[in-house]
Amino acid sequence: MHYGRPIATYWFLYFAGLGVFFPYYALYLRENAALSGTEVGVVMASIRSIALLAQPLWGNFADRTGAARRSWRS
Repeated sequence: MHYGRPIATYWFLYFAGLGVFFPYYALYLRENAALSGTEVGVVMASIRSIALLAQPLWGNFADRTGAARRSWRS
């Protein structure tokens, strides 16, 4: 089976949504939440830092429980 186009469409829409959201989210934090530039930077960096730490932990959890093998074999 060929799954290329639906997967490519999914990732395109996913990253397009992130590309639209994050610049306006930083602007929202600055203007509406009244955060300073440094605070906005800390919030934006913490989002990526948490993702950087969580992804390997989530993968390790999936490996230990066998969830990764079950999802590809079913």
